[in-house]
Amino acid sequence: MKKLFVFITFLFIIGVIFAQTTVFSDDFSTNLSESWTTSGQIGSSSFYVNRSGADWGARRYNNQLELTNDASSSSNAAGWVLAYTSTGGFGSPYNKTLSSNPGIVTWYFNMRQSKKDPGGFGSTSYGVAFILAGTSNTTRDTGTGYAVALGGSGSTDPIRLIKYSSGLGTSTNLITSNTSGLTDFGNEYLSIKVTYDPSNNTWELFLRNDGTTGFSNPMAGTLTTQGTTTDNTYTSSTNLDYMGGYWQGSTGGDSIAFFDNITVMVAGGGTPTNPTISVDPASLTGFSYVTGSGPSSEQSFSLTGSNLTSNLTVSIDSDKHFEISSTSGGSFVHSLTYTPSDGSVSATVYVRMKAGLAPGDYNNENIVCSSEGATSQSVTCSGTVYKPEPANHVTNFICSSASTTSLTLTWSDASKYAPDGYLIKGSAVSFDDITAPVDGTPESDATLVKNVAQGTQTCTFSSLSENTTYYFKIYPYTNSGSAINYKTDGNVPQLSASTLES
Repeated sequence: MKKLFVFITFLFIIGVIFAQTTVFSDDFSTNLSESWTTSGQIGSSSFYVNRSGADWGARRYNNQLELTNDASSSSNAAGWVLAYTSTGGFGSPYNKTLSSNPGIVTWYFNMRQSKKDPGGFGSTSYGVAFILAGTSNTTRDTGTGYAVALGGSGSTDPIRLIKYSSGLGTSTNLITSNTSGLTDFGNEYLSIKVTYDPSNNTWELFLRNDGTTGFSNPMAGTLTTQGTTTDNTYTSSTNLDYMGGYWQGSTGGDSIAFFDNITVMVAGGGTPTNPTISVDPASLTGFSYVTGSGPSSEQSFSLTGSNLTSNLTVSIDSDKHFEISSTSGGSFVHSLTYTPSDGSVSATVYVRMKAGLAPGDYNNENIVCSSEGATSQSVTCSGTVYKPEPANHVTNFICSSASTTSLTLTWSDASKYAPDGYLIKGSAVSFDDITAPVDGTPESDATLVKNVAQGTQTCTFSSLSENTTYYFKIYPYTNSGSAINYKTDGNVPQLSASTLES
């Protein structure tokens, strides 16, 4: 019994040590504006702008943080811009004196700049940096702290974890990216992770090149370590008040730096939080295609997991009619597995309706997201496979009876790809006066417009003028609403008939 108590106590302590708390997160999906901010707060967000140079500014736009040297009609000037947020606003248990944090501090973020060969942090050079933790007066020439930087005087530009003593122009490299494929960068999209362990002042840099088309979530997938180092220069006695993106350069037009998906986490600091999973949205609807032309277009949902102790699985039964993928346009399967990083998963799951399905509705089929100890979450999917356009027109389209004010028409139904109904349109002028219907646009009944269900094979037009010749055409259709599909090609059946004279 004593051994069991000791073991349980050990597990509790381990949980406290390794529990991760998100103290700051911003994916720049709110407070968006095309306008540049050149000083002060960006909208009502937590980010502010400081700059040197008349044409420098920042904005939250395109779901990312953007910094530019071309914010106005003023002439471009050499300078810099810092878009920063106060670390004093971070959640508990973060401490802006880094060594006072209860466990490992982890920063995740995306970074990119527009130059193919950024020159560095000289007074007129282009350089980009993400300030992990800096003093409140951080600029190119003042302030102290830690940052991740890109740009240098040589032709090779690695990613560098640096400490800076008199602004970003005066820095010391702590870790330089050094693994295969990650030693030289220009304008690629990057995913970056940095950890700091206050127990021994150890820093570690992780990196992934996401290519040239867009950012990927830095908390999803695998980032490659670039090594560790030990440094406590500004960790124990300095309040590092700011975090943010920094961009500097010269007069070249429309030079921009980009940042996205910033998350800061701290380990420890209290009772472990239970594993949790969340999905958004919880339902996906409107999947569709015409039979024979599947699969459907993709939709997606966001998936996050916190404080996870095992892999997060996303699955849908193989006999269901939807399938999932971890990438847009990738391989679609019935099950995905995500390995947590520091207890967390953040991913986008893509969903489509399978090809080859028979016409009909496929509703309320669940994709289940689960991990040990967490309450499973489901995403409900619904869609429709529509019938193709009818293959044949009706036959034997005739007027079977007439009165002074009505005409009754009959026909034999189309035989292949049975229609859901028929649209009959008439005119008192001519056949050419009848306008063919348009796919996706249902027509409402009127004096000379009738919708008739499949199998009825008769329709009476009333309230007509006596002793008048009327012209009619009949169009079979499948589906309904915005998916209605008329057959208007081929020889559209038509007839003319006259009401009687009183």
